[in-house]
Amino acid sequence: MAIQTIQHGRIRWTNIERITPQDVQDLRETYPHFHPLDLEDLLSRIERPKLDEYEDYLFVVMQLPLWDPVQRISRASEVDIFVGSGYVVTVSDGSLKPLRHLFEQCQTNPEVREQIMGRGASKILHGVIDRLVDYIFPILYKVDANIRELEEEIFTEK
Repeated sequence: MAIQTIQHGRIRWTNIERITPQDVQDLRETYPHFHPLDLEDLLSRIERPKLDEYEDYLFVVMQLPLWDPVQRISRASEVDIFVGSGYVVTVSDGSLKPLRHLFEQCQTNPEVREQIMGRGASKILHGVIDRLVDYIFPILYKVDANIRELEEEIFTEK
C-alpha cells in the first residue's frame, strides 16, 4: 500500500500503488460519489479497458504492455484513473515507470507541478496518458517487428 497526495492550488492528485481493501474504503469515504462498481474494479487483477462517464467524474481503465525482460514477453499492466472537478486519483501496481516518474516530478519540481497541475484535472489526465502512450511505443515497435518476421517465415516460399 502506498498512497501519496499532492495538493497544488485547488487541484489534488492522489496516486495509489498496490491498492488494498482499506485503500478502497478510504477512497469511498473521501469520494462518496464514486460508483461502488468502479471502486470494486480497483481490486480486480485485470479489468477490461473502459471509460465510464458520470455527471461529476470520469472513470478510466487502461491496459498497457509492460516488458518482462526475464520471461522476454510483454505483460498487461493496468492503470485506473478517476477525474473530477479539482481532483485526479490514479491507481496502479507501481510497475508503470512513467506514471511514477510524473508523480515524483510533480512532488519535487515546482515548474513541472505548475505545468501539469496548474491548469486543472484534465491537464493531469492528459499528462498521464501522454507519458504512458509514449512509454509503450518501443514495445509496440518490437511486437510489430516480431510479427513481420513471423509473416516473412510463413509466407516466403522455400
